[in-house]
Amino acid sequence: AVVVAAAGGIAYWLYKRQTEPNFLEAIGQQYDLQLAPEVEEFELVKEKCGGDEIQLKQALMKRCVADVPMLQFMQGEERKVQRMYSSSMIGAASYQSFQDAMAIASEELEAVKAEADEIQPGWGEQIWQQGMHLHTHLKSMQEHQEKAKKDEEEAAAEKKKQARKEKEAEKTAQTSEADAEKLAEQKAAELIKEAEQEAGSTGLKKRKSSKKKKPEA
Repeated sequence: AVVVAAAGGIAYWLYKRQTEPNFLEAIGQQYDLQLAPEVEEFELVKEKCGGDEIQLKQALMKRCVADVPMLQFMQGEERKVQRMYSSSMIGAASYQSFQDAMAIASEELEAVKAEADEIQPGWGEQIWQQGMHLHTHLKSMQEHQEKAKKDEEEAAAEKKKQARKEKEAEKTAQTSEADAEKLAEQKAAELIKEAEQEAGSTGLKKRKSSKKKKPEA
């Protein structure tokens, strides 16, 4: 019920957030982890909503969903960092900075669970499972929308390309037809000219023949 209540608002929020900087951009060689802005946003909602349960649930679920990529990243990094430290590929300072970042991530995880139980007793045991499920669902929906948009743009581009080809083919056909007409006119003119020349030549021969004949005595 909580997921359903929050899904509509989160879907729009996730769409708006997709191109904004996330916590990954804040992580450098020293793992200077920064939590998502949704953490502070939840505190503001909590302060101003007057205990409204629906607003609190939606704000906390947004916070939870925003935390999912961070937790997944830190969990994935943990084994790699341990291996690198054991192999002396990173120093003690870098290793300690990662441990500090892990502590922040763990504190956030527990804080969300505690807030969930405060809003609705027992919800703390479910909120992370719901948040991860919702994050996966919204991410899949977002990817589907992006693919549909890309397919639509490609179809429009192909249609435009086809229309351009048809226009060029029509123009070529018109040019060919005009050239054929022009060629026919030239051929006709040549035939007329030849006929006129032949007629003139025949008349000249007749006149010469008449002059050669003498009158009988």
